[in-house]
Amino acid sequence: MVSLNSEDHLSCFLCLEICEDAVEFNCCHNIACEKCAKTQTTCPFCRTQGISYSVSFPLRRIISNLPSSCEDCNQPMSRSEKKSHQSRCPQKKFSCRLCKFQGKKDDFLSHIIYTHSNELLYPVAQQNMNASIVYEGNANRNPIEITKNSEGNTSRLGQNGKYYCGRPMKVRCKCCDGNCGPGNGCNCAACMELDVKAMQLPRGYLLNRCGRISKMCTDGKVHCYAPIQNVEIRCTPESSNQCRECAILEQQWNGVYQRLTSG
Repeated sequence: MVSLNSEDHLSCFLCLEICEDAVEFNCCHNIACEKCAKTQTTCPFCRTQGISYSVSFPLRRIISNLPSSCEDCNQPMSRSEKKSHQSRCPQKKFSCRLCKFQGKKDDFLSHIIYTHSNELLYPVAQQNMNASIVYEGNANRNPIEITKNSEGNTSRLGQNGKYYCGRPMKVRCKCCDGNCGPGNGCNCAACMELDVKAMQLPRGYLLNRCGRISKMCTDGKVHCYAPIQNVEIRCTPESSNQCRECAILEQQWNGVYQRLTSG
């Protein structure tokens, strides 16, 4: 009979851990995790071809009653209680896939909202923009051709997903020729307003000159949270890195686009 203290006899031959969903090989009656057994075509114990195994219910009951503890809060419990406890443990750590942050649920949610809001907003905003463009117009005319900004000028969607009317900007930027587009670069406030409405962005968010959603962050600089050179270097306040496009937008934030960012 297997003793509760004989954990060596309860270990999977393949992963060397206590068996998870224990099964017994029909050929030699050795045990393994069910997920490990599924990876085999030959019995790892006796090398029998055409592997077959059965669920070991007595062994599963024994293993489920083995003592264990939560890695996050150290609360003692049985192995059968551990999985359900860990899904709701108040001390559970969450890891961010976009950076190296780790923290409890509330801290993790705050981190995602305030640090990676751009990544959360962009897919939805992009979908809204595409839906808006398809909805406008009719079958006989290009919907972009009939889009007008708040100043009554016809605006067209540029190469970068931003709107441009091609007219002189009332407040000139310092990096372009002073015209809104016509295909890329900076746009006038009225066309930027179209960008914001098309993307359904909240107040305080704009599109930089390459079409990325950007905002003024807590470090007093504009960031888009996008990679600058690779996934390890991003335009974020935490990294103190800023892409060229956001640096240009920052100069225009309280000038060209003041009515869209203030208040």
